Amino acid sequence: MLKILLDEKVSLTSSWADGLWMAVEEGAGLAGFDERAFLTQPAAGEVLQAYHHRGLNALPDMCARGAIVLCDETRGRVIIAADVAGHSTLYYAMAGGLLLVSPSLKEIDVQLRPAVDARSLAVYLACGFVYGQETILEGVYKIPPGGYLIVEKGRLRRGVASHLKSRAGRVPQQRLLWLLREGLDRCFSRLGHHPAGVMLSGGFDSSFLCALLRRRQGRVNTYTVNMMGYNGRTLRQAEKMSGLMRTQHAQIDVTARDYFHYFKEAFSIIDEPVLDMDLPLIRLAMLRIGRDVPYVLHGFGSDEVVGERVLRFGKTLKDLSVLPGHKHWARRLSARDVGRIFLETKVPQELRAHYTMCTNTRACFVFPFFEQDVVRVAAQMPVHGKKDKMLLRRLSPGLNRILPVRQRSETGQMPPVVKDILVEAHQAALLRDGILLAMAGKASIRGALDRKDREAALRMIVFMVWATARSRPLSSG
Repeated sequence: MLKILLDEKVSLTSSWADGLWMAVEEGAGLAGFDERAFLTQPAAGEVLQAYHHRGLNALPDMCARGAIVLCDETRGRVIIAADVAGHSTLYYAMAGGLLLVSPSLKEIDVQLRPAVDARSLAVYLACGFVYGQETILEGVYKIPPGGYLIVEKGRLRRGVASHLKSRAGRVPQQRLLWLLREGLDRCFSRLGHHPAGVMLSGGFDSSFLCALLRRRQGRVNTYTVNMMGYNGRTLRQAEKMSGLMRTQHAQIDVTARDYFHYFKEAFSIIDEPVLDMDLPLIRLAMLRIGRDVPYVLHGFGSDEVVGERVLRFGKTLKDLSVLPGHKHWARRLSARDVGRIFLETKVPQELRAHYTMCTNTRACFVFPFFEQDVVRVAAQMPVHGKKDKMLLRRLSPGLNRILPVRQRSETGQMPPVVKDILVEAHQAALLRDGILLAMAGKASIRGALDRKDREAALRMIVFMVWATARSRPLSSG
């Protein structure tokens, strides 16, 4: 937890975790996330040098290097900047004359015990996550990717210096391909000599990562999650690709009993409630993978950064039109607005949830498509270059001969019957939950259950599990 006293003279105390290091140079102290946001010691030197030469004008470049906290005692200024890709979400809240900043919402939660914000809960129940800089907790906010806070002379100001949609420009395709290859190579080089594995689905993204890793280390472990045999096509395709690339393949079998056992744990430990029913599977898989390798590569981010998923996100935000005050706003959203909200809000929450599933597992996720340099390159790609990931496919012509451009994706790894059992098992608890009853009302909860609106019921269940772990009251707002 970083505590900053808001007065004329800047002062701060830090008790953040071991993933933070401090460097002091010419009166400026810099703290950065080493592993998650990939801010390394040389990068810290570059950030400090840019700041000393250009001051606040260097903020866009600082945000592009990683999540940082810079304390300039000479000018009486503290700068807190989030990384451009959203690897490390930074939360903050005011408490008297103190500004509390932490990469963990739970730390601020324990310190202040804020209530659940009624408006944010309504947004979550409508679309499965909380958009913008608000959080599910009252009076607690988050810094968006590429955003910053500046504390100077007792005043607090915030803004966005750089985000994923702000660097678009006309760049030659060959230059983009070279930059993309360089960014991925830098990500893999940071693994050093540590063994790594790949979550292999048999699709293009995971096979592409597997091929890159295969060049760097002779033996590659690959893993596929088998949920009661439901995702049969994925299993067959993963086995096929594993055979072609000669990897050490392991199939992690998960029963319904296993899933239910890890369901409560997975949604109790995440910072913010987010509807991702694969989290219990990921939690179980990471516990198993941690016995073999310390790092596992995941293809999450390919669809979001170099693909077209952002263009298909509008329907989720249209669901907000049912809320008071959101009707006209939701209907006026442009494709650019949708992309910004998606990349600045939903994606970082999903990233954070995935990282949380690695807690106490001896293994850590690596998302090469969300590496800082790759994100900056992808922001300059034209829309037609993201269609069917054509630019990414040009880096791997060998895979194109094996994998078709268009593949019919399966509907997730979760059998519908498991979701139905979850809803049935929690019906009584939903109708007793004080926060949901105060917010949604008994009629709304009963209506979702009666018309078998499974997604709405699952959002309520995830929130109930999350809130029960924290004994949350409801705000009066």
